[in-house]
Amino acid sequence: MKTLLVTGAYGFVGKFFVDYFLSFGYRICCLEHPKFNSQKSPIPNPDLLHFFADITQLDSLLGCELPHIDAVLHLAGQSSGPRSFIIPEIDLLLNSLGTLNIIKLCINNNISRLLFASSFVVYGNSNSELLTELTPTYPTSVYGSSKLYAENLLRTYAEPNGVSWNALRMFNVYGPGQDITNPDQGIVGIFLNQLLQGPTANVKGSLDRFRDLVYIEDVALAWKSVLESDSINMAFNVGSGIKTTINSLIYAIASHLSLTNSLEINEIDPTPGDIKGAYADLSLIRTHTAYSPSYDLNSGLEAMINHYI
Repeated sequence: MKTLLVTGAYGFVGKFFVDYFLSFGYRICCLEHPKFNSQKSPIPNPDLLHFFADITQLDSLLGCELPHIDAVLHLAGQSSGPRSFIIPEIDLLLNSLGTLNIIKLCINNNISRLLFASSFVVYGNSNSELLTELTPTYPTSVYGSSKLYAENLLRTYAEPNGVSWNALRMFNVYGPGQDITNPDQGIVGIFLNQLLQGPTANVKGSLDRFRDLVYIEDVALAWKSVLESDSINMAFNVGSGIKTTINSLIYAIASHLSLTNSLEINEIDPTPGDIKGAYADLSLIRTHTAYSPSYDLNSGLEAMINHYI
């Protein structure tokens, strides 16, 4: 049985990953901030262990008495682009310094594999709508810059010290368990929450902006496919490969909620650092792994909405 250490294990993606990898026979060590110490599962599970440490404090991390770990799935970090403009120091601490400390944890514990939760925002405003892993990276937010810096740490510090890595550049992840009340994160959740309150959607920016919306189970499949492959020391796009406009997304949610006829959409001031749009070229990850997303927007929204109503 292989053992994985999942950082940020109590977050939206982390919680899903814990259950997902447990279902495939992995042993899971959850790593979270000490403030979450009271939230661990009350049901004992010999294949599920909990550790609490602050990733911005190396002594805190190295104080964890970990079992043998085969790989780290590093999800912990600040994950909101808009919030990164308000308190940029948090991104530098959590995303950059935190990743450096996780690399040091790997080195100190002889962990030879590290998968990092990066983001498509490292590309910034590209001249191309369809993004490949060779697309130049010019992030337009502190969040994107901190993620790109963390990727560079993988190349320049983890790899030379014997830690094989992959950076998974996730596009817009959505699904059950997402905090849809968070106005700064999760574009599907933001509009779902608005439309659950009534038939009005307030959109920060133009309706013709577009995104690659990828369902959480497809994201977990991508991580598992990369983890179980021999394709190390490289970045991969993780998305659906489908371009969806904001307008189409809102109408799709409204249709599932039977609000189409009464729908009202208001365009308001855009978010600083926001991009026109991007979607993933999945050629590289499909070439190197068994990844193939199976959820389209309709099936993904149906599964997500059924969770909240």
